[in-house]
Amino acid sequence: MPLKAWIEAIREETHKDRIRSALLELGGLSASVLDNNELVFGLLRLSRHSDLLISLKALQILTRVFRHRNRAESEYYRILAESIRDNPNAKKTEQMLIFLQRLATIDYARHRVDPSLFQEDPIREEIAGNCELISAVLSVCCRKECKYQGLLLLWILTFSKRALRSLEKSPMFYMLSFVSRDCKEKELRLSLFIIRNYLTYTCRYSYSAFQKIEELLSVASNRGNKEDEEEQENLEFCRDRYLSLVRKMSTFDAYMEELQSGHLQPLPYHFSEEFWKNNLESLGSRRTEIVKCLKRYLKSEDSSNIWIASNDLYRMVEVCPDCVAIFRQLDIHQILFELLSCRSSEDVRFHVMEALSVCYTKE
Repeated sequence: MPLKAWIEAIREETHKDRIRSALLELGGLSASVLDNNELVFGLLRLSRHSDLLISLKALQILTRVFRHRNRAESEYYRILAESIRDNPNAKKTEQMLIFLQRLATIDYARHRVDPSLFQEDPIREEIAGNCELISAVLSVCCRKECKYQGLLLLWILTFSKRALRSLEKSPMFYMLSFVSRDCKEKELRLSLFIIRNYLTYTCRYSYSAFQKIEELLSVASNRGNKEDEEEQENLEFCRDRYLSLVRKMSTFDAYMEELQSGHLQPLPYHFSEEFWKNNLESLGSRRTEIVKCLKRYLKSEDSSNIWIASNDLYRMVEVCPDCVAIFRQLDIHQILFELLSCRSSEDVRFHVMEALSVCYTKE
């Protein structure tokens, strides 16, 4: 039967049996034959059909067509995102995730493909860059029934550097850290595979990502299968690569990223004389920006933010006395005096007094 006849058949919404039969026949055709805009439009419409078999079969065919094109329609992603997010039927949600896995997988056994696709598959970049879809996938990874399929999809996506750059901006690492505390061994293995791909490709330190990676590696060390050689090799690689990136990173870049994160952590470089001395030039060129950030932390409700910010002000003046003039312009002295009079925490009082003291001695 010519393709035109099948297109006409799937338009008859009142005849479900005929639609199912047409879809089954279409499923046996090659992706190149199915690559027809009129057919794609009809299948997208059927993807929202109330009949589960019809909607799933339409999505299955669309997945093949879009893999053939190396790009997908935004409506296709929207349908999948809505189904994953809103559908309480775990089996249907699991099938949606499998479709996405197939979409993101290159079928090199059947067709000759451009070798560049193995490094930068545009489909993977599309999926990872779709915030609505990734949000739904990350959410479903917390469901007991669909966790494995969601993690498997994320692992496939992490073979693309560009996809990783998009995923890095999502809460993926937070999710991985969270689910690793209560997951099956195979799910923990997948989480490690995802972290391995990220650590392999990344060349920069990300404060928020590395914080969660450290938590996951700690869980994997305690709960992992010590007799599984592959898992232990992955864990060792991740640990070594993690430590290597931490050592090689520009700690000043990490410091600036932390300042923008909204929360300060008592990380080693805050208290390292070597850090402040080695980054004197960078500190000098961006001192006004840094002091303004620290001023905001001084007004925080979190005592950790206050005493760490006070420590950093003290360290800055120690290596760059010119900062005192900026302190005066921004009323840092006044804020420190107010903190000294109203805060009872010993850490806060100590570091605030330390900052005030060096301000006057270096003036």
